[in-house]
Amino acid sequence: MMAVVSSVAFFGAVPASAENPSRDKCTCDLEKGDPPTNGAWVQNATSCWSTEIRERQWCDVTVQSLATGAGQTSVVLEVLGQARDPASLVAAMQERFQQFAATASRSDIGLDINRAREVVPGILKANDDVIQRCVDAATERKRGFRLEGRDTLMCQVSEVSGWLRVEFQVGEARVAYMIGTP
Repeated sequence: MMAVVSSVAFFGAVPASAENPSRDKCTCDLEKGDPPTNGAWVQNATSCWSTEIRERQWCDVTVQSLATGAGQTSVVLEVLGQARDPASLVAAMQERFQQFAATASRSDIGLDINRAREVVPGILKANDDVIQRCVDAATERKRGFRLEGRDTLMCQVSEVSGWLRVEFQVGEARVAYMIGTP
């Protein structure tokens, strides 16, 4: 369920006002810094999607769930709870992507959403083993874990926060799914 949608684009440096919002949380950071100095961040989210188009100095964050107790736990467990079954894990991530895509199609986020709907399921399926290993690492709290996959997919467990980040390229946009651990 889409709890809140936040589309934010920043074009210049913005002072950090969030409590140490590291890049691996619900952020997009066009000039890799911690905390972000040129991008967007959400303080109270537990899962979100970001879209970055660096050539345009543009990014967007779409929140899928807020950090509000039971809601946070159910969303996180829906994905992370599937760690031992690659097919169920990919199905859960594809469902989260479809929810994001439904919202993204109603706004100009700079992502060719029709193209994304065509390619993302294949990217996720082709990388089910890589995603499963990353989810396992996140549930086992192996901070600093990072894997490169196929079709531009990269996943990691943040060394700072323990958040899982799965990202890939769709056209000129870099798309990332970020989810915290309960």
